[in-house]
Amino acid sequence: MTRMSSSRPGAGGRDDLGARLLAAHPRGEQWRQLDVTVANLTISQLLRMGELTGPDDRRAARRARLIEDLGEGELAKRLGSRWVRWAATFGLPQPANVGRPAAEILRHPYTLTDTDDLPAAYLAGVLAVFDAGLAIIAAPTQDTSTAAYELLTGPWRRACLPSRFTPTTAYGPHTQPALALLRHARSPPPP
Repeated sequence: MTRMSSSRPGAGGRDDLGARLLAAHPRGEQWRQLDVTVANLTISQLLRMGELTGPDDRRAARRARLIEDLGEGELAKRLGSRWVRWAATFGLPQPANVGRPAAEILRHPYTLTDTDDLPAAYLAGVLAVFDAGLAIIAAPTQDTSTAAYELLTGPWRRACLPSRFTPTTAYGPHTQPALALLRHARSPPPP
């Protein structure tokens, strides 16, 4: 059995941030909560997030800076992989991602704001999901200023939290057995 690599965004294989990265990240649990809320997102929540973003040039500047600061390391590649998954989930047009730098993939959803193909309210809500993911993972956690984090996660937090779903209850009353089964399936013994 060949283990699929997640070293290239959009190249197939696992597209999550990885248990090791999430366990070490100060906002790992918040990322898991974002994942759960995205999986259970309603259209009214999505449109509400779009309303809450409003026209704000500070958002574009903050997200561009966070993407630039990520560089091309493992976290950027894994986040780029998630971007590809979310773009497909929300029906966004996607360029060929194989071989593209992670930062270019991360910038792609934001380049769609100039197109007329998608309703503006829908696109604004989808971009709020991307903003939340970017800020949770990439905004500085050691700075005294949390301005980028607050600005970019604000619409998601206000529209989707608190959620009736959490990472420990995402699958209903059988969540813990399901997670145990998934953990076991993720780490099969070598052949």
